[in-house]
Amino acid sequence: SSINASTGDRNWSIELNFLASGTSAGFGLVVVSDIDGNVIAVDQNDGSKLWSTNVKGEVLSKVAIDAKVVVVKTGSGELLGLDKENGEILWSYRSKLPLLTVRGSSSPVIVDDLVYVSFDNGRLGVFELDSGFPIWDGAISYVRGASELENLIDSDSDPVVEAGVVYTTNYQGNLTLFDIAQKRAIWQSEASSFYSPLLIKGLIVLVESKSNLRSFFTKTLEESWTSDEYLNRQLSNPISFSGYTLVGDYEGYIHVIDPLNGKTIGRKKISKKPIKKIISRSKNFYAVDESFNLYSLSI
Repeated sequence: SSINASTGDRNWSIELNFLASGTSAGFGLVVVSDIDGNVIAVDQNDGSKLWSTNVKGEVLSKVAIDAKVVVVKTGSGELLGLDKENGEILWSYRSKLPLLTVRGSSSPVIVDDLVYVSFDNGRLGVFELDSGFPIWDGAISYVRGASELENLIDSDSDPVVEAGVVYTTNYQGNLTLFDIAQKRAIWQSEASSFYSPLLIKGLIVLVESKSNLRSFFTKTLEESWTSDEYLNRQLSNPISFSGYTLVGDYEGYIHVIDPLNGKTIGRKKISKKPIKKIISRSKNFYAVDESFNLYSLSI
């Protein structure tokens, strides 16, 4: 469905097969993927179906859309470039999957005609957008346990590309920074997270897998503050809104946190269901709960 961001009115709706991935929109397209591995593009203006391509694998993450290419990552570790106009497969790259993975997948990120993507084997890969040619890659973290469970180092969070640096995290691994010019890792700290790092007010804010919060100064990379106030509250992804850090939790609360010291300055219960995703957009932010209720909010 397309919903008016200001009023909540429905613009259009189209019924498809059961969907497996999130929604991506851009360059006139809305792209989703179904449980049978079909990547489906519809017109952003009226919801009419434009094309569908089967990529022979389940797609759990949102695609990345560019002016010419739609980049898709499958659950089997394959990265594909599809023609934006007709869905034709232009190129593909297959990563090596570990024996055991978390059910979930990160989305590709397109910046300056390069595709940045983190894989379930705990590595970051960088590819040419037009050809899919691999430029360089690096380890976010390495396996170091004795069992498959201990060696579970999926990266289910999207890379964050900012000012020549790629910020990455993975589960039971590290927060790792890569220098794009040097094509290598330049700093890392042991961490475990399902979410992308949040860059706000000169800080890197991280929601870890047990819902404790950590932050680091972006310039010195020294730790700024930590908080276990939300331990085991199953926090959602963090966002930046009006200069604050916002997170949702399993009881349906939205929490407002001062990013400079980690102190909670406000909270509101908006749902009886867990908050699964929050998104910041201009004057409002939006939250989706476990029952797929959509909320428009402001501070």
